[in-house]
Amino acid sequence: MRVVILGCGRVGSELCKMLCADGHEVTIIDWSAAAFKRLGEGFTGQMIVGAGIDSEVLERAGIREADAFISCTNGDNTNIMAALIAREEFHVPHVVIRIYDPLRTAIYRDTGLNTICPTLLGATHIYQMIQPGEALSSHLVDEGTHTMLEITPPAQYVGQKIRMLPLPDDALLAGFIRAGSASTPLPDTRLEAQDRLIVLVRTDVADGVRIALRATDADSG
Repeated sequence: MRVVILGCGRVGSELCKMLCADGHEVTIIDWSAAAFKRLGEGFTGQMIVGAGIDSEVLERAGIREADAFISCTNGDNTNIMAALIAREEFHVPHVVIRIYDPLRTAIYRDTGLNTICPTLLGATHIYQMIQPGEALSSHLVDEGTHTMLEITPPAQYVGQKIRMLPLPDDALLAGFIRAGSASTPLPDTRLEAQDRLIVLVRTDVADGVRIALRATDADSG
């Protein structure tokens, strides 16, 4: 896969190294040549000094042959403009942008751009971590449309089958950990106190699942 990255900051440089390590062809653009020091001496990709909203710079980076374009500078306006150029002018199949402003994230996601908002992801994750009586941890997946929950069974469900947990009908049981060993969960598996269930649910119902689990845990006490 050929990937063009705009912005050689902490995120851009790390992503660049990951892609190169997996054997992808990577070109990274930054307005400052000094930023490329983050890539290390072993970097095998191409480095372009210039502005990512300049079509000529993007052409030099091989944007016409790119399978993906990632814009992750520290400026929302630059990221948005570069992403629109990549999509509308050069028709890059996969365009991903980082946006710090949550309001803009929703707006540009509605236009079909793949957006990542570290502000929203960080705030949501912290909020989830400090909820009182939290019996599970979680993180957002699939651009925030789904949430992966790591569940410890409430006391009243210990000894009962997994299918008895108050989970949505479309929840996906993705993993099951017992005594340090992971396996595929089965609906009829009986729960033990230290079990951990990995469950994928829609983000819009995730809070309801947390509330239901906390309520049943409190009722059992």
